[in-house]
Amino acid sequence: MAAWAMLAAWGGDAAADVPPNPSPNANPALVPAAPVPGPQAPDPTPPPPIATAADLGDFITGYYRSPRPDRLVEALVAADRLGVVGEGTLGPFSAFAGAVLREHPELIASGNRAMQGASTAGQVLWWQSVWTSGTPAALSALATAVGATAPVRDALEAMRAAPPPDPLLAAVGTPAQLDVLWASFFATGDGRVIVRIAAHLAWSEDADPQRRLVGEAARWSLRANAEAHPRVREVLEAAVAAGGEGADPARVRALLAEKGPPAAPPR
Repeated sequence: MAAWAMLAAWGGDAAADVPPNPSPNANPALVPAAPVPGPQAPDPTPPPPIATAADLGDFITGYYRSPRPDRLVEALVAADRLGVVGEGTLGPFSAFAGAVLREHPELIASGNRAMQGASTAGQVLWWQSVWTSGTPAALSALATAVGATAPVRDALEAMRAAPPPDPLLAAVGTPAQLDVLWASFFATGDGRVIVRIAAHLAWSEDADPQRRLVGEAARWSLRANAEAHPRVREVLEAAVAAGGEGADPARVRALLAEKGPPAAPPR
């Protein structure tokens, strides 16, 4: 199982053969809008610092339920300090942070200052998050960014030459790409992401071993997160009621009927 789904448990190009994306005009019963928190009185008690990988996982996987955009930069600094930014986590972390920055571009300036002293991996994470957000403010900042090391400069050059990614449209050919979808969900609570993941359940019986691994990873992560997140179960139940919306309703129904925690994740 890829790194992000393992993180979720704390709290290959297949573009030509990817299950269909959910319709942008999807049934609103299937994809209810994520709640937008109204004005709240400030909490006089400061939150505990993000000191461990478990703290970081709790912040990320709980974000869509209780958004704290003011802590995003702190979380990215912590991820770099804790040494959990790497090839397997760069995509998911930047998908999460990019989704938050898309709604809060005002955080880019403070993030630029805070991440100047980050490691090379941390700086690449920051700029990939900014790029992923795709806002005019983000692309303007990206256009003038100067990398302190060759890997950062190379990453900036590659990002400037390509459009920001859309997780609902990107091909899924590895469990790591499912992790990017989960990261997007944890940032937004968008039910379309869950349906996109569920569309890969049929791959668990595919003859191709890589596709089978993706299908098994989709099944495991949906089971684990349906247990931990009522929102995931709600979306899956709505998908079954709506005829699947791109996922096999019989497979989703069988997954929801299973009891207890899922077995160990596939590897």
